[in-house]
Amino acid sequence: MSYSQAVTVTMADRVRGPAQETSDEELVLLIATGDKQALQVLFGRHNVRVYRFVLRFLNDEAAAEDLVSEVFLDVWRQANRFEARSQVSTWLLAMARNKALSALRRRSTEELDEEVGVHRGPGRQSGSLDAEEAAQFHSRRLSDPIVGSASRDHRPHLLPREVDR
Repeated sequence: MSYSQAVTVTMADRVRGPAQETSDEELVLLIATGDKQALQVLFGRHNVRVYRFVLRFLNDEAAAEDLVSEVFLDVWRQANRFEARSQVSTWLLAMARNKALSALRRRSTEELDEEVGVHRGPGRQSGSLDAEEAAQFHSRRLSDPIVGSASRDHRPHLLPREVDR
């Protein structure tokens, strides 16, 4: 048995004690070696905090649960990259924050596409509206308090310009 294997076995024996005695950093080291039990312990310690953190961003319980799963899947995959320059909890929340912001960006893009009624069919430019769609969009936007209260001179700047003719 090599020295590194002996150190790993000794550390694993020491960490296998009560979960409260094992530091998060030691758990990440064990996860890097493929220890599923260490991941379960780390998940048990931090999943609620990560969930609540993500929920504040997304305001969607199902999406928050999905992101928590993604965060801990990334912990499993990237534990060997953890350099202990911060606490494990900070590392987890940073991953969660990045995933939540990406989800928000995707969501806002999807909502914008739905609101404008973008159809990307054959023969149509991406993002262009036909005359009927543009008229419907304009009438909806004119009922908007901000657009409806704008002067006629300013309304064109608040409404889309591209219309297929």
